[in-house]
Amino acid sequence: MDRTPTPQELSEGLDRALELDTVARAQWLAELEAMHPQLAGQLRALLANRGRMEADGFLAGDAAPAGLLSPAAAEAALIGTVLGPWVIEAEIGRGGMGSVWRARRDDGRFDGRAAIKFVNLALLGREGEQRFRREGQLLGRLDHPNIARLLDAGVHGVAQQPYLVLEYVDGQPIDSWCEARGLDARQRVALFVDVLQAVAHAHAHLIIHRDLKPSNILVTGAGVVKLLDFGIARLASGEDAADTRSSAAPMTPQYAAPEQVRGEPVTTRTDVYALGLVLYRLLTGRHAVDGDRADGAALLRAILDSDPPLPSASIRSARVEARDVAGDLDNIVARALRKTPGERYASVGALADDLQRFLRDEPVTARPDSLTYRVGKFVRRHRGGVAASALTALALVAATVVTTQQMFEARRQRAAAEFQTERAEASVEFLLTTLLAVDPEGKPLSARQQIDRGVTMLEAQYAEDPGFLGSMLLIYASRYFQQAATTDALALYDRVESLSSTAGEVELHTQALCERVFVEVQANRFDQARERLTRATARLATLRDPPAELRVACMRAEATVLRHVEKRPDDALRVLETARADLERRGDTAGPGYTSILGAILVEYLDRGELRDALALVQQIGAIHERNGRGGTIPRLRAWQNESIVLYRMGEIRESLERLQRYTEKIVKAGPQPFLGTGLLSDRATSLNRLARPEEALPLLEGLYEQAMRDGNPRRAVFIPFEQARALQALGRPRAEIEPLLARMRALYDESGWNAALGIRVLYDGIQVDWELADGDADAAWRRVEPLLAHPSMNAPDGVRPRRLVLTLAARVALAQRRFEVARGHAEAALELAERAARGPDTSGDVGELLLLLAEVRRAEGAGDAARTALERAVRCLGNGYGADHPLARRARELLAAPAAAPNAPSTPAATA
Repeated sequence: MDRTPTPQELSEGLDRALELDTVARAQWLAELEAMHPQLAGQLRALLANRGRMEADGFLAGDAAPAGLLSPAAAEAALIGTVLGPWVIEAEIGRGGMGSVWRARRDDGRFDGRAAIKFVNLALLGREGEQRFRREGQLLGRLDHPNIARLLDAGVHGVAQQPYLVLEYVDGQPIDSWCEARGLDARQRVALFVDVLQAVAHAHAHLIIHRDLKPSNILVTGAGVVKLLDFGIARLASGEDAADTRSSAAPMTPQYAAPEQVRGEPVTTRTDVYALGLVLYRLLTGRHAVDGDRADGAALLRAILDSDPPLPSASIRSARVEARDVAGDLDNIVARALRKTPGERYASVGALADDLQRFLRDEPVTARPDSLTYRVGKFVRRHRGGVAASALTALALVAATVVTTQQMFEARRQRAAAEFQTERAEASVEFLLTTLLAVDPEGKPLSARQQIDRGVTMLEAQYAEDPGFLGSMLLIYASRYFQQAATTDALALYDRVESLSSTAGEVELHTQALCERVFVEVQANRFDQARERLTRATARLATLRDPPAELRVACMRAEATVLRHVEKRPDDALRVLETARADLERRGDTAGPGYTSILGAILVEYLDRGELRDALALVQQIGAIHERNGRGGTIPRLRAWQNESIVLYRMGEIRESLERLQRYTEKIVKAGPQPFLGTGLLSDRATSLNRLARPEEALPLLEGLYEQAMRDGNPRRAVFIPFEQARALQALGRPRAEIEPLLARMRALYDESGWNAALGIRVLYDGIQVDWELADGDADAAWRRVEPLLAHPSMNAPDGVRPRRLVLTLAARVALAQRRFEVARGHAEAALELAERAARGPDTSGDVGELLLLLAEVRRAEGAGDAARTALERAVRCLGNGYGADHPLARRARELLAAPAAAPNAPSTPAATA
């Protein structure tokens, strides 16, 4: 019984028919009609419609499907057409999917070119326009240097002809580009890695290409890869937008995966297969399944049944040597081209990682095929009788028993793998469903709303599978925490613990306990963190071979307790470095487990004042995210934020704020209704206060304290009233308005906690010292500073920044007391710490502030030359770290221009942060 053809089949058939001459087309359609009458009938109708248009130049209004017009009629109809700011200039390509046109920008704002693609109405299906617009918004979020950007999507004319406005790329297909420049195998692989990074970026946004082929991968004259038509197949299909797994989408048969040919679900591994085909062509100069010559049924049989020859045995390119491809590259390509999706690379990032290993001359994970199980061996004939025969028989029986056991074990493992694959595909489908959900007004959900909706849907749909439900809720618990919703995250961890116990999922339960430890510490729930770690350690000991992800999570949990609860930072760092070395030894350096360990080490470097190492580490984390397709994800954006924090700690306050502003723009660009988070907003306010812009800082802080407390984040909340107090103080507001904010800081800690929190106390006491010095009571200010100098944390390895702030405060007060030698000693000690943290000799505003303070001390002592030397450098440091117009930079220039002060002259030290 015949069936209604899919959009995929219409697109493929129309492309094929348009390539044939009249006689060949008629023969092909006749053969097709015998197998698929409805498809043949619809193709005949489309072709007849095209013929009528060509005969009489007919144009249905201003929106006839451009892909069905003759080239001459289409050119006459569309050249000069205005679509928003774009004016169509010329046609640059066409096929069954539609046609592509070059356009210029003509709105007077700036010059530019774009490629405009008209998509055939026949392939959109019902309600195509609404889905077309919605998916266009999703694809517009892709932001990667190797992806031709989708600039706009819309419909044109009365007939609502769909079109896409894309970045115009002037380049060659990647295989032609490599051949024209005579690239060798390693150079081609290095270029291909850029392609993989682009595809991985889109996969991170839950978008599958489905039509990867050399003609969709261009390389510019400058050698920059540009991936085209990303998601166009998805836009043009008639499926529901929430289901990226459907295979009912246009494809190119020569580059289709077996599951696409069979009409089975499409996943990211489908793109892995197509990328394997592209790499095969790059290395050999020919198609893996002879798709350049095979046609129709023969091509489909080859895709489904035939394993391609090894690339090293098929090289036609004159520039690639077989010896450079044999071995690792043969194995990598073979793994990417497995017929069964589950046997391919799990992700494009994994394929990229193996190719990068090849380029670094490191062992790759792909291995050659081998017969794991052997049914029998050739047995040499022996002279002798019954004894030898008996021995041979026993050996054969034993081999059969072993083989049978191995067969059952293989089946068990295969069943488990299939079960996990089903779970993985269900999770991708579910995550995309929540991503595309809308609120009651039809607007896209914010990130926080998506998480809430996802949790509700999971509970409703998967209650009968507690193991799968728990594993998915574990993901959402971490997402809550990434959104600073600590209270909601803890509640979800409770649910995961309960579900994993019910399902008997020991690994899942242990993972939840270990991940939760970090969240408990951030909520200042130290006893609960210690208790969860104890339980997790006991469960981990019962597992014979725990997965690497679980081991990493529990080692990070152990380090977190050592660092924050047990106050043993050196031991914490040793645990983290051990975890890092273990992952690197096993080559597991691409996943989030590795970056999470690096992030924990980053915090240790920050607290120890090892800021140059911290900057290199945070940049390494960002590069790993980009390389493995996580460029637009929250972890990647968090790495940008952490980089700005490192720069702040280095004293480059102006640069830190600029990075935060760019980070904010990326979040806003990433999706609708962005959630910027209390951390980002308070960090920006902190930088603005340091840059003497309190009037800009205050609005950012409005309501943040209450939000942080509602979310269960007291460790973040405590800094917000301090920044509010500092801004109000800079604006000259009365103390009565500021004191309640300081009281709010203290209220977050009980007495013992307050005494232990040197980093918080020095900020709190710094404002009090400013008031006491303003009142002329330097002795009261010193009584406030003395306990800070004697604090145990002043000798801790992880208290570098609080130690510098205390020493700076002590130097200011001692200068006001006219105890110049004491002031100079504290200022020089603080300056040494600031210089150790700075990136360059004159880059740090912190160094500049301390040089200014030291110059004031030296002027008061009558050491004019030493004061002048310090001031000259202070001007440079303050200008670089803060900007030349900052009040402290102006003060340094004024002192430098002023005559030397008399010895023991009174001085009013400038307040420092």
